[in-house]
Amino acid sequence: MAAHVPTATAASRLPSQMLSRPPMGRRLTQVLAWAVAAVFLLSVVTVATVYYAWQQPATPADQAAGEVLVHIPPGAGAWQIGVILQKAGLKVPAWAFVAAARLTGLDRNLQAGDYAFTRKSSLHAVLSGLQRGAVITHWVTFPEGYTARQMAERLAWRGLLDPRRFLELVDRPEAVFAGQVPEELRRAPSLQGFLFPDTYEIYDGQDPAALIRQMVEEALQVARPLYAKSPLRDRYSLYQLVTLASLVEGEAMVDRERPIIAGVFLNRLQRGMYLQSCATVEYVLGHHKERLNLQDIHTPSPYNTYQNPGLPPGPINNPGKASLQAAMFPARVDYYYFVARGDGTHIFSRGYKAHLLAQRQVEAGRSGR
Repeated sequence: MAAHVPTATAASRLPSQMLSRPPMGRRLTQVLAWAVAAVFLLSVVTVATVYYAWQQPATPADQAAGEVLVHIPPGAGAWQIGVILQKAGLKVPAWAFVAAARLTGLDRNLQAGDYAFTRKSSLHAVLSGLQRGAVITHWVTFPEGYTARQMAERLAWRGLLDPRRFLELVDRPEAVFAGQVPEELRRAPSLQGFLFPDTYEIYDGQDPAALIRQMVEEALQVARPLYAKSPLRDRYSLYQLVTLASLVEGEAMVDRERPIIAGVFLNRLQRGMYLQSCATVEYVLGHHKERLNLQDIHTPSPYNTYQNPGLPPGPINNPGKASLQAAMFPARVDYYYFVARGDGTHIFSRGYKAHLLAQRQVEAGRSGR
């Protein structure tokens, strides 16, 4: 009987390499596992690096002197900002800045502007400053009685705003308020008189229109309540009384005299007399003069109250609260004239002869010095 020889199975006829290869599904699982592990490891490294940079100064201690000024343009994304910071001298890699911004969810809340960072600023401090909009700011004070031109000159001297653009917008209320001009100013040719004199916080590169809006809003917050209670509101508009207040501001130096000067001007208005305010002539001339001559007072201009009856077309400066209050609540006096003594106070007179006598008295005092 022949011996039984087992036949080769299908598996025994396959190449040995095929026998050791795992099934397709198992191989795919292994690839995915390696990929997940790699991503996880990369994430850990990234987070660790960002955390380290978050805590560390942006520049090594031996180089961390002075400050770094940075300008972030409007619309800049996290990557562009990171590059700007790196080029400015903060040793923060742009990719680390972007990663930190995205991990903290601040990448869409970074604000444009001019910033000052020390070279010791950590990534956390830099990112926090950009998120809060902690831009460089300057405090600027505008005294009572400043004209719009004087304000523009002060801003230019501080290097904050373009003075020509500032003045252009002052004469364009529609552009400043985007068509939503306050009711009291809808017919006003200019915002002069409503640029409230105060101290303002201004940041580098600020939009002049935003500053002007803030100044006008402050002026209206002061003037509106006064006007609402003024006994003159039935005869004069708010704009007219602010114009009167600007004349008071231009003439008065002592607070107690402001309501008296306002009363004198109102008396002259009611009698149809020319106001003859020296402050209006100085406004036309564009500068202050200790004494005006005949040529000065004959300077042609609708603002010259020696040459034109009634109030000027608009304010000649930006009056403060004391002058606004004086114009809204003038003193009841029977004076029609006043002359400056030269010490900040005035001599008030009821009639023209008394006024001439007061002028001679002042002249005598000046010549005797």
